[in-house]
Amino acid sequence: MARPLGGVTGSQQAGWAAALRDLTDTIIVSTFNTMSTKYTWHERKRQSNLEKHRLDFKDSDVVIDSPYRLDITSSRNGEQRQQSFAYVFGHLTVLTVVYLPGETPHIISFRPAKRSEREVYHDWLENDYDDN
Repeated sequence: MARPLGGVTGSQQAGWAAALRDLTDTIIVSTFNTMSTKYTWHERKRQSNLEKHRLDFKDSDVVIDSPYRLDITSSRNGEQRQQSFAYVFGHLTVLTVVYLPGETPHIISFRPAKRSEREVYHDWLENDYDDN
């Protein structure tokens, strides 16, 4: 009977293979391009976002390309973030993108807007939006 390479049993190899698949799933990054910018996201995060909010990162170009988009920038955990508000499929949504120096912009969330966010957006649209 042949011994497994390095004395590793078949069950250990199977366990490592499963762990490697899990690790690989966490680093799969998808990309898409709008007319002017390329964006990335983690595929596992896209799937969980789709299940939780029923919004797909692949549809985020509707927000990015909207002429009625409100952008709010912030800094969190040392990262520059932008929340973009726009209507998608008849609902006001919030797209959150992380911008790191020298990196491709990375989508981390796409969700329906909260009531307070809808109020701020509609106030902005009514009082501060400039279509010029």
